[in-house]
Amino acid sequence: GLPKIQTRAKAILTHILHNYAGFSVETIDKFNHRLIRTFAKDLSLPSNFEVVLDPTVLLTEAVDKLIDKTGVDQAITKVLVAFALEKADDDKSWDISKDIFKAAKLLNNEDDAVHISLFKDKTLSDFGDFKKELHKHKHLCEEIILKEIHVVSDILTTHGLDKKAFSRGSFITFIERLKTKEYAKIEFSAMWIQDLAQKPMYGVTWAKKNEALATIIDQNQSVFEDFITAARKQVNTLRFIAAILKNLTPLSVINLVSKELATLQEEQNLVPLAQFNALIHKEIKDQPAPFIYERLGERYSHFFIDEFQDTSVMQWQNMIPLLDNSLSQAQTSKEGSLLLVGDVKQAIYRWRGGNPEQFLSLIHEKSAFDTADPEIENLPKNYRSLKEIICFNNDFFSYVAQYLEDPLHEKLYLDGNKQERNEKANGYVNLEFIEGQNKEEKNQLYAEKTLAIVKQLNQSGFAYSDICVLTRKKDDGVFLSTYLMEHDISVISSETLLLENADVVKCIYNTILLSVQP
Repeated sequence: GLPKIQTRAKAILTHILHNYAGFSVETIDKFNHRLIRTFAKDLSLPSNFEVVLDPTVLLTEAVDKLIDKTGVDQAITKVLVAFALEKADDDKSWDISKDIFKAAKLLNNEDDAVHISLFKDKTLSDFGDFKKELHKHKHLCEEIILKEIHVVSDILTTHGLDKKAFSRGSFITFIERLKTKEYAKIEFSAMWIQDLAQKPMYGVTWAKKNEALATIIDQNQSVFEDFITAARKQVNTLRFIAAILKNLTPLSVINLVSKELATLQEEQNLVPLAQFNALIHKEIKDQPAPFIYERLGERYSHFFIDEFQDTSVMQWQNMIPLLDNSLSQAQTSKEGSLLLVGDVKQAIYRWRGGNPEQFLSLIHEKSAFDTADPEIENLPKNYRSLKEIICFNNDFFSYVAQYLEDPLHEKLYLDGNKQERNEKANGYVNLEFIEGQNKEEKNQLYAEKTLAIVKQLNQSGFAYSDICVLTRKKDDGVFLSTYLMEHDISVISSETLLLENADVVKCIYNTILLSVQP
């Protein structure tokens, strides 16, 4: 009960205060920062290096420096000019900096580090040879498709079968798109293809007027099906080749961007935060824990890691030596412990290396430590949310669990969504799906609906400060904020708080602009 919790809390607080020098609350990134600064000399880093939280500016500068070598370095010039021409031929902007920057962002992504390392020893010449092989394979696939088309066309021509002979002309349109190499417009998931085994390829009305031709189509339907199957195989290969070719040139210069990046970092004494885990993984993690503690000047016996589901693979692997040392102490002197807290279902950082599966592996597979099996404690009751929201989550996620391919994930969502309700009432959940023809129309519909809901909530007694609008993308949030403010509803967001968005600043800016260009 509450008295017991109070007693324990008091004891813990007293223990912390009496051992405050050994108490630390920080992010894993901050701990890594201290670790790297301690081992700076061993890592050949300047002792006064600065941490770069957002590597975008540095990466942009590295890409610009590489492009500046066009006209100076013959090999780079040849590759980049050819890429610009390819983009122009596809009716796209010849500006290649965005494509190279997009590929270069992989350098700071932990999940891609292993794959990018495979390019380390590859030269521009190697990529050029690979590109030639891809074009050869592409030409071969197109030849196979043309041969298949020739066989089918002979049947169609011999019996006078045209577009009208097939339901909605879909089969003939399919052949035409293959001939003109419009592979992006071909949909193998179309219903007429899915129904080939059960339905004839012609329309009922047409068949009544052309029974002889309908019989010929029936006799050749297996041939047409084989043709579509063969075409599907080649088209999928061609799409795969197209995807590779689209990204091949940016990837081919990724090593060069990496070198430019390293030069800039060295010149400016910079180390991106994104590189911390890789540096520790490569140089420090295999050092004995006592040595690491000695260099740090601190020793930790008890570890508490919150939101563990968002810990990246490399972060976890880097922490294991220190954690293992702590748990080994627990086996002997009872002076070590590790507490991991989290919910796999709440993982949101997979895009930056977070791997919730490693949390599951600690529970269902062999432990990462040479100690006793972990003790697992689930908290059955949700004290935070109102009961209507808890009921919705239990029902919704238990239902969708059946559609998860991984049995472990299915079990997780079935077992993990049996939360006990509290007595907090008056919660509300409503789902609406808004259809729109294009992005602009959808934005307008979403904005109008959001405005209507906000006004309805306000009339029901909720202040605007009680209402929060969440969007998946930043651009959507900016659009909604602007729309709401245009309708006299004040909005506070990271965008509206920017100085450049203040009405006074806008007024001054536009006044100056008007005076310069009346």
